[in-house]
Amino acid sequence: MISKQKLQTMKTLKQEFENLKQNPITSLGVTVGLEDEKNIFKWKISMIGPQDTPYAGGLFFLEAVFPDDYPKNPPKIKFLTKIFHCNVFHWGICISTLNHWVPTPMERVLSDIFALFYSQNPDNSDQPSREYRTNRELFEKHCREWVQLYALP
Repeated sequence: MISKQKLQTMKTLKQEFENLKQNPITSLGVTVGLEDEKNIFKWKISMIGPQDTPYAGGLFFLEAVFPDDYPKNPPKIKFLTKIFHCNVFHWGICISTLNHWVPTPMERVLSDIFALFYSQNPDNSDQPSREYRTNRELFEKHCREWVQLYALP
């Protein structure tokens, strides 16, 4: 038997998903889909790297997995396409919208993730962050190389 909370979450997700399908964030090159039409809890997302960034021309795929109590708790979102970025890790994305969650529509969450193409928070100790802080030219070169290797449509 499905709990009342899960039914409410399904209703919320269907509403948000349909809104994004009918009104995609095309100005940002963001679209959503479902991996399995029977599972509204797992979304496939695509984003196009903006022309005025080192991610230009890349097609990036992401996955969003929603908990049964969304929007009380945030979705787990990660890039499926490899990307050289200070705030993107194999386990997910480090942005305040997700890390300090308050119920937020997915349109806003996706816009905040898209904004990562323009900004980096190098307060990590990993390689992209070190390069970003010490050699921006090399950092951007690596971003463009990873687009060529992993993100070309």
